Amino acid sequence: MIKTYTDIIFDFGGVILNLDEYKTFSQLAFYFECAPEDVMPILIERAQFLDYECGKITSNVFISLVQHVSKKEISREKFISIWNAMLLDFPLVHIDLLKTLRTHFTIHLLSNTNELHIHAFRKNMSKQGIIESLEDLFDTVWYSSSIGMRKPYPETYTTILKNYNIEPSCTLFLDDKVENVEGAQKAGVDSQLVTAENTILQIFKEYNLNCRQI
Repeated sequence: MIKTYTDIIFDFGGVILNLDEYKTFSQLAFYFECAPEDVMPILIERAQFLDYECGKITSNVFISLVQHVSKKEISREKFISIWNAMLLDFPLVHIDLLKTLRTHFTIHLLSNTNELHIHAFRKNMSKQGIIESLEDLFDTVWYSSSIGMRKPYPETYTTILKNYNIEPSCTLFLDDKVENVEGAQKAGVDSQLVTAENTILQIFKEYNLNCRQI
């Protein structure tokens, strides 16, 4: 069935890049004096997180808002370190897979991400010795902070598809969050949820025969 698609849209964190959001939220919970599961609601309600992810406020403004919200003093440097702690490694086997897939499909990246994280994962990739940039690995890269829209809103998908002349019925979308998969489905895009059991290596197992072992 995969061979019937012309375009594949990937999420980044949790799909291509290994991610552990708890590493960030558990540390911020100490400064916010709340439970880890309450960190994101606080960021959304009081630190304009969604505006930050859509590029509507700068990193400096976002950091200042977080510092104001925090019940314990947190320096700019400490916050940035904690904020980027969730970003783990970029498995080399995923790079091999993307290169193979690109010979069969047009592949895109659609990520809800912000300026601080973009700088961090680019730096981390360099430390890993990865010479390719994401722009080298994908035909198109869309960051929410660059396009001013984010998942899971269906209009995010429909706008991108229309602007880039991508046919929804010939497109597969992959994400590790249920709400993002559902948003894409509402936009008419076939979607699969990526999980620990249903990784991209499993989904594209017929294409990863020549990939390096993890």
